[in-house]
Amino acid sequence: NVESSIPLSYQWSRNGVSMDGEVDRILTLHAGNGAADGDQYAVTVVSYGEVVESESASLSIVEAISLWLRTYFSESKWDEPLVMSKFADPDHDRVPNFFEYIFGTDPSR
Repeated sequence: NVESSIPLSYQWSRNGVSMDGEVDRILTLHAGNGAADGDQYAVTVVSYGEVVESESASLSIVEAISLWLRTYFSESKWDEPLVMSKFADPDHDRVPNFFEYIFGTDPSR
């Protein structure tokens, strides 16, 4: 995010390739626009002939259910599929995580 009283122009790139039409100060990504986990984004800012390119930032896509599960389980469990997958039942109540998420119940009890 860059702010200035002098005129600035922007050009965003993904994986080193300029993104057509992405010339705003802030880049907004939407589901289905081709963004993928691990993509590298950068912006080039130009003002009065001076050019500055940002460092690349890596995109991490995380499903909402994964973030929700992280509120119930410690970091040591985050890589365990029998705890963290949508269809896991870590509390053995015969209700998979997906339904615990939908109904707002606690998947750890």
